[in-house]
Formats: sequence, C-alpha cells, structure tokens
Amino acid sequence: MQCGFACLEAGSIRTKNVTNIIMKNMLDIFISCLAYWMVGYAFAYGRGNPFIGLTYWAGAGIPKNKYSHWFFQFVFAATAATIVSGAVAERCNFVAYIVYSAVISGVIYPVVSHWVWAKGGWLIDMGYTDFAGSGAVHLLGGACSLIAAMLLGPRIGRFERVEMPGHSIPLVGIGGLILITGFLAFNGGSLGTITTFDAGSSISMVISNTVVGGTSAAGIALIAGRTGLAGPKSWNFSLTLNGALTGMVGVLPFKSWIALKNYFKA
Repeated sequence: MQCGFACLEAGSIRTKNVTNIIMKNMLDIFISCLAYWMVGYAFAYGRGNPFIGLTYWAGAGIPKNKYSHWFFQFVFAATAATIVSGAVAERCNFVAYIVYSAVISGVIYPVVSHWVWAKGGWLIDMGYTDFAGSGAVHLLGGACSLIAAMLLGPRIGRFERVEMPGHSIPLVGIGGLILITGFLAFNGGSLGTITTFDAGSSISMVISNTVVGGTSAAGIALIAGRTGLAGPKSWNFSLTLNGALTGMVGVLPFKSWIALKNYFKA
C-alpha cells in the first residue's frame, strides 16, 4: 500500500517535489512502526477503559500469538498517516510532517481503533461495525487531511489561477494499480484468520466485494467524466482511477457475509 501511495502522489505533483514526497511516504513506515510499537498498540488494544487502552507499552506483555495482529494493525496505522501526505503535498514543512505522522500513528489512530475494534470499546459496544477500516482508517485520514489543509490555508495571490498538473500520469497509474492490488490484502486480511473451517469462503467473499466495489465505482466515474457530470467531457483517467479506489474504500465497512447482490443496495 505504501508503494502505491508514494507512486500515486509522486506522479501527481511537480518534478521538483518528487523526492520530498517519496521521502515522506518512506518515513511514514519507519515513524509509524516506532510510534505504534511504543504506545500505539497499547492505546488501541491494551486493557483499559472504553476510551483508551493502558497496557502493552513498548510491546511488553503482548502474547506471542498477537504479533501478527500487531503487524497488521501497524500497517493500518501507517496507512492512516500517509493519507494526509497527499493533502499537504508540496505544502507541509518537513519537520511538521514527521511530528504529525508520529501523532496520528501513535495516538489518534490507536485511540479511534480502540473505540471501534477493541473489546469494551465504546463504539463497538453500541453496535458500530467497521469490518476493514472505512471509518477508522480512511475517514480518519480524510478528516485529518481536511484539518491539515485548513491549517495550511490557501496561497491566495502567490500563483496564477491555473491548474498545476502532475508531472507523470503513468506513475499515477502504477501507484493506483498497486493500491488496487493492495486493497485485496488490506480487506481480505481484516478477517484475521485463514485457518478456520469457513475462512476460505469468507475471504473470497471479502475480495469479491472489494473487486465489485472498485470496478463498479470506476465504471460510474468513467461515465460521469465522459458525459460532463464531473467536469469537461472526456475519458478522464484520474477520475476513473479515483472512482476505483473510492469504491474499494466504500465497501470496507461490510462484513464478509454481505452478498454481492446486495452491494448496490448498500
């Protein structure tokens, strides 16, 4: 997933900032790993109260059979952090980016995931369901992106009112395809096991839902672009790719037993 985000963002910006954005995406992995190991997993899945966990600091006391869960959740934390990098591309101070990445992956995402997935979390006790992180990862990342963009503010008067196109559409496409492939594991792995009796059929349903969600949304975006519903009439590559990614994110809340025939109802 991180490679996909890095390529997509690098292709969407000007050439002079490509090294910077790739560096930030790479640092997301390193910073998120350390932050999630030190305090993040404790906040997310440690024993505590309905708001926050308070054990497993720096990995202490994590059962051996939970390390795979730690790794998978660290990837989710890194994803939540890196979503914001696209919103602040070419804008955010490098040191500020490092700080925010540590805060999101070590504090904000873990606390929210405790509410949603940890035993005794207040949202899960109220019946809230988020199978693979549509809200806990992607909505959270989007909300943080909005706040970051608002804090940075507009650069009124600095540039002419003309669009600044990215330097490499092929790189955007490669990144998008990597993300599309990564979403299959991102969603399928959220089941948490492949060894139970019905795990195979459940994972196949999750992946099928993911594919149908992405392809149907991509088709709608393609038609919207060609008919002028989303800007000038054209076969819009970027719009179609974003549609595919949006569709895959949109199906994340649904559990593996959601039938394909009910996808459009959802």
